[in-house]
Amino acid sequence: MKRVIGKTKPRPGRKSERVIINNGQLEYTYSEAEKAGIPRSTFMRAIDQLVSKGFIDIHHSGSGGKKGDKNLYGISNRWRAWGKAEFVEKKRPRDARGGRGFSIYWKKQNANHGYQK
Repeated sequence: MKRVIGKTKPRPGRKSERVIINNGQLEYTYSEAEKAGIPRSTFMRAIDQLVSKGFIDIHHSGSGGKKGDKNLYGISNRWRAWGKAEFVEKKRPRDARGGRGFSIYWKKQNANHGYQK
């Protein structure tokens, strides 16, 4: 989804301002990046850099996969304070989904065999 820009009504003696209407609802999936020739690891590092420098914010962390739950991004103005004391640093939200990774697999395997730690 591309950003949608609207104009505000001009105040007396001023020009109208441009406003992003769908900010926080911008999406660009890993599969779209792969179709454009961008490897998953490169895309992830690029998103991390854009977030850390203040150009975008992640408004919703999707669960990915076939569920269709995508990350939603928003354009940020935090970059204007980059390198100054008032810059607010943000990072990608950590993946809080349970039931993923080798440790979960290992626990399930051990539970089936009666092993305990």
